[in-house]
Amino acid sequence: MNCDLFYNSLSTKASCWVMFIRLSLALVFIPEGIQKLIYPDALGAGRFLKMGIPYAEFTGPFVGWVEIICGSLIILGLLTRLAAIPLIITMLVAIIATKIPILVGHDWVVTKTIIFYVRELKTYGF
Repeated sequence: MNCDLFYNSLSTKASCWVMFIRLSLALVFIPEGIQKLIYPDALGAGRFLKMGIPYAEFTGPFVGWVEIICGSLIILGLLTRLAAIPLIITMLVAIIATKIPILVGHDWVVTKTIIFYVRELKTYGF
């Protein structure tokens, strides 16, 4: 009985493409989360502060741990639907905070308070 439970927890009925997507997601989120914790000034709280994200000292490490934990759950196939929700929220905030100001070409201003800043870069890529 215990052997069957162990085998069932390690086996999957997912196709190879689903496994490829899980691996791809994990290879993006887990290293990004680790980098947010290792280099907080450049990629974690310091970067969040420059972007205008509130409570950057808390949200930087929090997002790093969310990316590591949820990325690990997805690659393992455990609670994948629940683990995807925080990652989707993380990506939506990242798009709103970084890509939309670049797209519109200026900082987001609400009631004379700058919400999100356009970063000064030589090129913005694609």
